[in-house]
Amino acid sequence: MPFDVNAATASVVPERNPSFVGRENLLGRMRNALEEHPHSPLVLYGVGGVGKTQLAREFLHKFEHHYEVVWWVPADRPERARASLVSLADRLHVVNQANAEQTALGVLARLEWQQLTYVLVFDGAEEAEIRRLMPNAGGHVIVTSRDPTWAHESSSTALEVTDFDPAEAIQFLRQRDHEMSGTKAEEITQAFGRLPLALEQLSALQLATGQSWDEIRAQLNGKSPHVTAPVSTAPLVRLAPVIVGGAVATVVPQQGIDEGLTDKLAVAIR
Repeated sequence: MPFDVNAATASVVPERNPSFVGRENLLGRMRNALEEHPHSPLVLYGVGGVGKTQLAREFLHKFEHHYEVVWWVPADRPERARASLVSLADRLHVVNQANAEQTALGVLARLEWQQLTYVLVFDGAEEAEIRRLMPNAGGHVIVTSRDPTWAHESSSTALEVTDFDPAEAIQFLRQRDHEMSGTKAEEITQAFGRLPLALEQLSALQLATGQSWDEIRAQLNGKSPHVTAPVSTAPLVRLAPVIVGGAVATVVPQQGIDEGLTDKLAVAIR
């Protein structure tokens, strides 16, 4: 299906990540794969924290004007996926059936046969049952999953999402710390790798503690698994564990909790 321009008639897309950087090559490959294999789900697969969800979100924001229906489906559990499709039923004027399963199947039939240009993202797919909740024709389907089984299905087109390349990793860190030099950013990526989630949490750790990058590097490379934030930064502090090189370092707040920062880390980069 070519990327013709259409006015959206139904759209539910997570908020765009203003800190998204790079990935231009992957975004281009996604578009090409969907054009060349329009009837095959495009599976974005890779380890946790590599940025599959963020990549899918950025793709929708970049290309949503090419579709009439743009819909984000939480797919970690079948019941959540069904509920999302039931919500889409209202937008497409699909009559609710006796149960969520039947209504969801009615939505799929409408998408397949009404000649609507659509893109659906099934985010975090794990169980095989999710597969029967995907339309088979008429538009584009994107799946994100940690499970490589999804990528190896004969009916799917697979695209592996890996770590940032060196330039992207440096850009990512410097966008979060505007005073950070390119040399320092390169040192940090060489020390801790280029996994997006790890870099996100390292940046949050630096912001919360107010420590220098050299201090953080020394503490995380040392024996102590904890870094204590100073009282002056306490309003910012409540962080998820920081994943570095397979090890876990935890920020321990002395006082004060910021729920917003916790939420930000919880949905950071999957």
